[in-house]
Amino acid sequence: MSNLTRTPPSTLAPARTRREVVRNCDPEEPLQSDDDRSQDARRVDLDVILPDKAARDRLIGASGGAMRELLDLVFQSALLARGEAITEADVERAVGRRKQRLRDLINANGWIETLVRIANEKQIHPDPRTEPRS
Repeated sequence: MSNLTRTPPSTLAPARTRREVVRNCDPEEPLQSDDDRSQDARRVDLDVILPDKAARDRLIGASGGAMRELLDLVFQSALLARGEAITEADVERAVGRRKQRLRDLINANGWIETLVRIANEKQIHPDPRTEPRS
């Protein structure tokens, strides 16, 4: 492994691409709040990274309003992106993978009957398998 040296702090322009966001940050050493680069690391031009309004809306809808889900879907979409910007096709691939993962979890854990019952009755019942015996 080559020796990595940290360059002295410098003023960087705000990130314009996904790759620049990564380049502005060193994962081994968090940026200090007085470092000019810390402002750039927190400020990303959304119109450059995610210019497609339909893709943004799809991400928001697919997240169900949960910030953690939204950020994870954005991350997965960025990993699947074939260009510099995240497209609606990238978002659809990330959402498709999320659906497949959830379907696999439901099938592997035998949750389908419970979920169908909740959907039909609009009521969550105690699970008889986990209730204490009297």
